[in-house]
Amino acid sequence: MPSGEQYEIKGSILYCLREGKEPSEWKEKGRKRRYTNEQRRIWQRLDAKQLEMIERSIFDLLGIIRPVIWIIVVKQDKIYRKHRETTWPPYYWALTYVQQRVVHHVQATRGAYERALFIMDENVTLKTAAQFDEYLSLRERINGTAPWPVDFNRYLIDIPAFTKSHLHSALQIADVIAHAAWRRVTNRDRFNWLGRVEALLAKHWRTGTYENAGLTFIQ
Repeated sequence: MPSGEQYEIKGSILYCLREGKEPSEWKEKGRKRRYTNEQRRIWQRLDAKQLEMIERSIFDLLGIIRPVIWIIVVKQDKIYRKHRETTWPPYYWALTYVQQRVVHHVQATRGAYERALFIMDENVTLKTAAQFDEYLSLRERINGTAPWPVDFNRYLIDIPAFTKSHLHSALQIADVIAHAAWRRVTNRDRFNWLGRVEALLAKHWRTGTYENAGLTFIQ
């Protein structure tokens, strides 16, 4: 029985193959994953035209469903040089920012009493009860410094729900967008992926642009 990982459309894999390169997921440590060889065999059956068709289909889908997108880019080294031991973990900082923006969006578009579920890709950063407790505590401290703090208990399920990316198409779309942002900030966005989703980035209520709204740098 094939696993979902064999067929998962990760942005990094698709981009590398579109460039004619071998994805890093198939090298070194990636070789130890049980599904890597089969994943490689499946992807390598596709020719350049088919890869381009998959890419186009993903962005066509985004154009149809038109989600509101927030991207947070964290410059970790700059943060640690600036704040040192007084800074918050960049992951917690970014995640809090996303949740704040989602709450504001739900409140503005659906009403003050609408509830929303926050679904995250499975990761190792928040896998224990102790890590969750630490995150929830720091989230309140970070939230308290915002110009417009939010009530997480009122608008969101307090603890985010986790799921595996290869089992949830919406998370795979998020993976593609995240990879597009990484390509742009590292000046390696040859196929202009981020440019194809810029119209979907959340706009600032006052300026009407996505700077410091849909696209935010924490530095």
